Amino acid sequence: MFNLIDLIDLRLLLVLSPVTTAIAWTMLIHQQFNLKNPWGF
Repeated sequence: MFNLIDLIDLRLLLVLSPVTTAIAWTMLIHQQFNLKNPWGF
């Protein structure tokens, strides 16, 4: 039988891992665009 805390941790991991990776990708892409485009557009 699962503990409630373990179940919540599993769900948090499943939800947060894609979100964190998406944020990291957007930050990387924005940094690259800012390096290529100094005006920010």
